[in-house]
Amino acid sequence: KYWSGVGIQNIPSSMPDQEELLLLEEETPTIALPKKNVDDLEEEEKIFLPPAEISIPGRTYPVQEFFLEDILSMTQYISHHTTTQQTDMQRMEDELSSLIQTKQEQALIQSWSHKPSSSNRRSKKKQSATPIISIGNSHSLTCIMCGKSNFKSPEELGTHVALCDGGGGGISMEELEEKVRNVDPNAIMGFDDARGNEEEEEDYEDYDLHDNDKQEDDDDDDDDIPGLAMGKWDGESPFGVADNIPQLISSSKTTLTEEEMLLQYQTMHDDEQIDNTLLLELLKYIVQSSYGDGAVLIFFPGWQEITEFQMMLESTPPFHNVAEYNLFVLHSGVPSKDQRKVFQRCKGGARKIVLATNIAETSVTIDDVAFVVDTGRAKEKNYDPHLKTSTLQPVWVSQASAKQRKGRAGRTKAGVCFHLFSRRRHSSLRLFTESELLRTPLEELCLQCKKLDLASGGPEDADGIPAFLAKALTPPHPKSVSNALELLVELGAMDSETNELTDLGQCLSILSLEPRVGKMVIWSHLLGCAKAASSMAVAMSYKSPFVLPPASMRRAADSAKVELSDRSESDQITILNVLKFRDKVHKSGRQNSFFNFCRSNFLSPPTMQMISDLRKNVSRELLSLGFPSPTMQMI
Repeated sequence: KYWSGVGIQNIPSSMPDQEELLLLEEETPTIALPKKNVDDLEEEEKIFLPPAEISIPGRTYPVQEFFLEDILSMTQYISHHTTTQQTDMQRMEDELSSLIQTKQEQALIQSWSHKPSSSNRRSKKKQSATPIISIGNSHSLTCIMCGKSNFKSPEELGTHVALCDGGGGGISMEELEEKVRNVDPNAIMGFDDARGNEEEEEDYEDYDLHDNDKQEDDDDDDDDIPGLAMGKWDGESPFGVADNIPQLISSSKTTLTEEEMLLQYQTMHDDEQIDNTLLLELLKYIVQSSYGDGAVLIFFPGWQEITEFQMMLESTPPFHNVAEYNLFVLHSGVPSKDQRKVFQRCKGGARKIVLATNIAETSVTIDDVAFVVDTGRAKEKNYDPHLKTSTLQPVWVSQASAKQRKGRAGRTKAGVCFHLFSRRRHSSLRLFTESELLRTPLEELCLQCKKLDLASGGPEDADGIPAFLAKALTPPHPKSVSNALELLVELGAMDSETNELTDLGQCLSILSLEPRVGKMVIWSHLLGCAKAASSMAVAMSYKSPFVLPPASMRRAADSAKVELSDRSESDQITILNVLKFRDKVHKSGRQNSFFNFCRSNFLSPPTMQMISDLRKNVSRELLSLGFPSPTMQMI
């Protein structure tokens, strides 16, 4: 599949009877019928004759599209989040004021026990009115931590406070660090601000706070769920648009524009991380703004993110109610039996919520999905030619992938897609996912090029492997090609001058294994452990047979894996022990016992069957090369 795009350029054009089939995703399929014989055509038809076409129309339903700025406006997430932060800050400020007031009262009681004068008592009363700095008169400042006074200026007091250890019965440094860290700077009065009518200022502030509290209570009475559409979405009209929406928007007290809300949100949250709190608010908005017969499909980059959000849903009302909401997970590590449940319709009017990776992007289609939530993230395999390593990292999806995710809705009725990234972010995404030719090591590809005689020359020749791969639509990095050739030369599979395959290279080109793993299997025949090496090689080349357990059963799954490994802490030994047990029960004809064994040890029976089949395939390939059957050797 890698070199087909290159090789097709070299196909001769004189093929009058060729048939062509072109099927592009997101486009109407077009089939080119066999070309007519040129001798049967009229003279004027022989010039620029287009092939006959058959158009196969398809029907899709409209899907509305919303981005992060729309979601923030719909859910009023910024307003709610800011209100919560202000409430927390007010609570901490109240605790700080209460602590300072208590310390001042204790200091006042202590001063009365020493019989202070009446003038000093009046000074102490005035000191209790200030939050941080104690002011006796217009020219006297007092440190409330140690009681020292008669500072000449606020600067002198600040220098003292910076070095004060609280000696003298004041606030301890632990309390000060815990409470003063979050003090609002606007609430601290300076030296000059303390002069004048302090009581009038306090009365004025109390009036404002009381008025604001009353206004907020009125707002809560008018709109219990700000930003939500009171009318249910019928699946036909534009989502979030109803007769009462204009009044709802006009009654909203926020004056932030979408751009301001987006900027404020981005200062609070890292775009590289999924905001589960916002995702939960969006899910609540969808549930309360639409009918309950449409499934919700949410895309996540990996299993960890799915598990975190699943636990959040299961502990948050109303989603914890299994009678009203059915949660499903789509992941390659989930057993096939559980994956098939996703395609079943929910009974009793329950709503289906599917948490999936990009396996639901193209591999499967859930026909009752009405809402898609795209987090914009996916795990993608990449190859670094400079480090010579392959990595699986979460990255931003391409615009084509975002469009494909959007298309998961609207299969049987109109749908809605929410992207948890901004329009600006969407416009900056790459148009398409890079070709796999750019994201994988090229050793196997180079072997196949030589085996099929597609590049017979040396590394510097015009018909060599680097020149051949440079003709690709998206040619790989030259460093990736040189790394592959260097590795094959080091393995002894290729000549360094001509790039011709050696005897070992011919063997490796036939084995369906990565070259380094294939050489390990060949060496295992010389060492007398071919069956064990073949089993471990196939297991390394295929996906893990262990299924991903629910969060409540992770400990049991880890314990089962430790027992299977014989405490060797080796994945290869673990798989080898499982295959030993499988061979044993199959020889005795007790296949059902192996199925129960897999279920109790969190293993996937289909994956184990595939590994066993691949092991047989490698054995056949080795036999074709003249090696003895691995099954004849002891494990």
